[in-house]
Amino acid sequence: MLKDCTATSDCPVVEHNLEQDSTGADEPERHELQLSIQQYDRLFQSLPNGLVIVSREGKIVHINAQLETMFGYAEEELIGKNLEVLMPLRFRARHRQNVSDYLVRPHMRPMGSGIELFGLKKDGTEFPVDISLSYLTIGGELVAMAIVRDITDQKAVAHKLELNFSIQKAIGSILKISLESSPLDEQLTRVLDLILAIPSFTMNSRGSIHLVEEETGCLGLKAMRGFSVAQVDACKVLSLGEGCPTAPASACSIINTDCLAVQRDILYTSEGSTRRYC
Repeated sequence: MLKDCTATSDCPVVEHNLEQDSTGADEPERHELQLSIQQYDRLFQSLPNGLVIVSREGKIVHINAQLETMFGYAEEELIGKNLEVLMPLRFRARHRQNVSDYLVRPHMRPMGSGIELFGLKKDGTEFPVDISLSYLTIGGELVAMAIVRDITDQKAVAHKLELNFSIQKAIGSILKISLESSPLDEQLTRVLDLILAIPSFTMNSRGSIHLVEEETGCLGLKAMRGFSVAQVDACKVLSLGEGCPTAPASACSIINTDCLAVQRDILYTSEGSTRRYC
């Protein structure tokens, strides 16, 4: 169990000044603080997640090996640096105020708080993190301690589940529309709107539905969203394998089946910003 030295008399007392910069000023004080923290180092290194201890001034005073691996830094590259080096630029201004507020009213904040947070690796890669906060008083000085967990995999799983749910919900709505007596063109327009509302499709919010015309064997435009008038006119009738002016010419293979066919494969192709389902 990690002791909070505010309530015990047997904890070592270290007189120090945590204010310093990354140039190495106040090195003796930082060394004394490191000696005080070393009594907990075995516990810190055994944690499965990254750990960082920060002074009142927002300077990093200690990290564990897991945090080094997570962010791609060596320990000596981070000690004495501002904690902001580990976060994307767009979050840094807000972070300064958050640190100030936290150390005025320190409290425990567990993981899973619902706050969307991101870390910044040494190579510039951003990744989602979950962070729990706590605090210690060492030598009469308050320091903040953060446990950092990389949640990239959890985010990917959650996104996949959310996407699958949205797709199944859209399919249910499409089946309901198909049972209505409204004209086919109207049904397809509503279907296209449902498809474009699915997460991951909304980045462009643009698409079209073409059906094979039995008389000509060409693709006839039945529904379109997000294109200009000129593009709509250019894409009203397409030959099989032909693409719209905004897309590469190569299209996916067309499968000609009726509603009773046993094999109803869906083929998908991706090129640039264009996606095709046949």
